[in-house]
Amino acid sequence: MSALAVELATNRWSDHMRLTLVGFGEELTLIAPDRIRVAGSLAEVLPELEERAARESGDVLTGRVRSRVADPAWTPHYLLSAIRPDEDEARRLALLGKATRTATGYVVAGGTAHATWTWEITGDDRARIDALGFEVDAQLLPRRHYAAVVDLFRTARRMDGEPLPEPEVRVPDAPPSIEVRILGPIEIGPAPSLEKGRAALAHEMVVYLAAHPAGVHPVVLGGVLWPRGAQAAVRDAAIARVVDWLGADDEGRPHVERDDSGRLRLGPEIRSDWHLFQELVRRSRDQHPEAEVLLLEKAVGLVRGPLLAGRPAGRYAWLAADSLEYDVTAAVADAAHRLGELRLARGEAEAAVAAARAGLLLAADDEGLWRDLLRAAHATGDPTRLRAVVDGLHRRATSHPYGGGMAPETEALIDELLPDWRRDLASDLGAPRLA
Repeated sequence: MSALAVELATNRWSDHMRLTLVGFGEELTLIAPDRIRVAGSLAEVLPELEERAARESGDVLTGRVRSRVADPAWTPHYLLSAIRPDEDEARRLALLGKATRTATGYVVAGGTAHATWTWEITGDDRARIDALGFEVDAQLLPRRHYAAVVDLFRTARRMDGEPLPEPEVRVPDAPPSIEVRILGPIEIGPAPSLEKGRAALAHEMVVYLAAHPAGVHPVVLGGVLWPRGAQAAVRDAAIARVVDWLGADDEGRPHVERDDSGRLRLGPEIRSDWHLFQELVRRSRDQHPEAEVLLLEKAVGLVRGPLLAGRPAGRYAWLAADSLEYDVTAAVADAAHRLGELRLARGEAEAAVAAARAGLLLAADDEGLWRDLLRAAHATGDPTRLRAVVDGLHRRATSHPYGGGMAPETEALIDELLPDWRRDLASDLGAPRLA
């Protein structure tokens, strides 16, 4: 029965069930302390099992509906007893087996008159269940193997030993052949200069390919860059110019390559600051705080201004239907917010101010970052700096083309940090006092 107990406790689906072991060693609880209990006798556990069965029966009678996933009462429960039950215990176990409606089982040593199935271990190490009509080899778990399994779980719970080294922070440090920068003004290089009349289209094509690394079919790319339509010859000529403009890497592979399905994509030696940002943020997760701060600093440091700042009027119409603008803004705001949190937790108010301002370079409409800036400015202990942030935030809110002012959460925070801000602003601006 020890082999069966170990098998049930370590099975891959066992995290959804509980085990009660009667007459087994206490050491088996090491396998899963939150799901395995050990008792010395059936008399210890039968009252609880009977109460559980009565509760389930009551639920059926009252028509109560429960979630079987969330409610512990519906969690599968198995009892394994290495102690043979007496006559009364065997009768009570038989009644339990008939009363419960959940996945519950009772496996006990020795023959009982009320058992649904009887497993017989023969002298030639065979296990036979006549009710099911099959016979299999009986598996014996030698004592040394049993001890080895228990010791494995005991070792896994040890917290001593050699300290883990500080995580090594590594980011791509080899400069790319060509970098596509979109977290601010558009920059693509190093690359030869293009005719002024052709540069805007070429830049937009490369930016679109950088934002869609899975590749884009030339027909789709044509519809993106010329939403009002263009001849295939014009489209193909523009693509060919970009291929020639960016050239090839050291191995002779074109920086704009075409895969077997005909899709165009940028080669491996072209890197965008957006994808580098994403990689740095991804690596920062689950890191030691020191490493997380360093990686987030590098990520936020890539931001130079609004996304695709200074893009030509009439171009990049595809942004309206693409998720790029939303994804970039949300990711930058989240990273700057997290960096600011870490800096403030370390008492580094100036660095927290810098983190919030870096995020606002791109995500200027994110009031969560403005609240981060308010908290960080307050933490510097400089009331003049805090007042300047409040003034700037108020001017921005009143001049916003969509109106609406500040979010209630922002006003509430300002009330907490600078209680007299409404009176001072009304005085400074010569406006009626704010309500």
